[in-house]
Amino acid sequence: MALVLRSVRVADGRELAIKVLKPDGGLSRNARRRFEAEARIASEVAHPALVEVVDCFEEDGELFMVMECMQGTVHEWVALNDGPVPPRLAAQMLAHVLEGLGLAHAAGVVHRDIKPENLLIDREGGLKLSDFGVAQLRDESTIMTATGVVLGTIAFMAPEQKTDARGVGPAADIYAMGATLCWMLTRSLPFDLYVKDQREGALAALHPALAAVIDRACEYQPAARYGSAGEMAAALRVAAEALPMSSSARSFA
Repeated sequence: MALVLRSVRVADGRELAIKVLKPDGGLSRNARRRFEAEARIASEVAHPALVEVVDCFEEDGELFMVMECMQGTVHEWVALNDGPVPPRLAAQMLAHVLEGLGLAHAAGVVHRDIKPENLLIDREGGLKLSDFGVAQLRDESTIMTATGVVLGTIAFMAPEQKTDARGVGPAADIYAMGATLCWMLTRSLPFDLYVKDQREGALAALHPALAAVIDRACEYQPAARYGSAGEMAAALRVAAEALPMSSSARSFA
């Protein structure tokens, strides 16, 4: 629904990204409200693992969001390097992102579309979570997401989100983080990881420490997953200690 432009702020030379809601992207009431809600979430929930929103404004009927400029996505990094992310690096970086996600959850926000394309890389090679455009807000009205509507990306979507995006909680994001980690380590789309046999097959070649984290994160029942993003982050940090340091890339820079 939006176009993202690279720009330079004249006052100090800082490189920034400007997100513009496309006129043909549906200037419906809901589209505008989601754009405005995304800006509000990103500006109110500040964390080093979340993409910073610098400003948001409307001019001549168009909506603009000014954000820090990132260098690319994890999806692009994997494609350029023609291989999966080194396991220890993946565990450490996603633990960092989970800490930021936990802050969003504490503020009543469920992302609902965590995937490799929404994990952006900064100049230092760190990861940040972006795109809260379909996030569930604690005070979201029925106008924003009707009961039974499906939002998100199927391969990374928790089973409960496939039937009703409006009713999901933080556990859906926990599932998506597990599915994203699986993709980063295998380069295979993690369809239906909530099916035990499917999950065991997908994790068979992974280090047991990481397989155990993904296994719990992607359980079918939300209550069987990690109780919070912080709990999953802690589990990933413990798992990272059991993994060898990669001799290849040690960051995404």
